[in-house]
Amino acid sequence: MNQQPRIDPEIKQQFKKIWLSLFIWVVWLNVNMVAGVIFDLGFFDNPLIPVWAHVLFFIWFLSSFLGMSWITYHIWGRTLHIPFFTGHHLPTRHH
Repeated sequence: MNQQPRIDPEIKQQFKKIWLSLFIWVVWLNVNMVAGVIFDLGFFDNPLIPVWAHVLFFIWFLSSFLGMSWITYHIWGRTLHIPFFTGHHLPTRHH
């Protein structure tokens, strides 16, 4: 009589997607914060760091952002249906 309530498999799958998305974005954010702020690659005011290192960091930042966006799209893209309301879903009206 003391049974645990079961979680619907679809809801469980959605929670997995949420946690996976949050995890990979938090890791991405931490990697870029450490490189950009702690190692001072995100700011051009340090004369000890060559300009090519800053440029390389920003290339990494942009390409990794696009890659993370692509990964997130593929995590959610197949199940997250976002309808575009163009009016085709409305019933036709006859006057």
